[in-house]
Amino acid sequence: MRTFLFLTIVLLALPSSAGPKKKLATPAKAVAASAVEKADPAGTARAFEKLKSLAGRWTATRDGKTSEAFFDVVAGQTAVMERSGFLTVYYVEDGALVGIVFTDEGNQAHLRSARGLEDGGDAIAFDVSGTSNVRPGAGHVTGVTIRIIDPDHLVQTYHWREGAKDSSFEIVLTRNSASTLK
Repeated sequence: MRTFLFLTIVLLALPSSAGPKKKLATPAKAVAASAVEKADPAGTARAFEKLKSLAGRWTATRDGKTSEAFFDVVAGQTAVMERSGFLTVYYVEDGALVGIVFTDEGNQAHLRSARGLEDGGDAIAFDVSGTSNVRPGAGHVTGVTIRIIDPDHLVQTYHWREGAKDSSFEIVLTRNSASTLK
């Protein structure tokens, strides 16, 4: 009798498989669905091709310090992975250019650019549609702009919030000569 009672309690505590299941949206999808700005698929395609053209080895300079950076076209040409201080993966979703920035603080910013290329085709501005795994008081990305100066030079501007303080910083990237990864 105790076993029967125990099993009944356990079964009652389990979630019901009857009835409709709710589909949970990822933060990027939730914002994309409700975003005021509709995506421009043609602009997105041009911006994504511009990102793919960055494939190769780069030197990143921030605050006078240099480090290596890499852009790789991956996953059957459907994503661009950037490895510098952060790891960012860019791809197209629902007609918008999106990405996820994995920061040194262990959080992830979900990027979205509905507009594609701006400033005469030289810049991609991303809004942050959500951030995951942010520890209290930890810094996190609030926006990113990539400005492509020419095929061998670009500037990334990161907008950052730490606690209640907003700031920004730039990373200047220069392609290393004879560098192309595909």
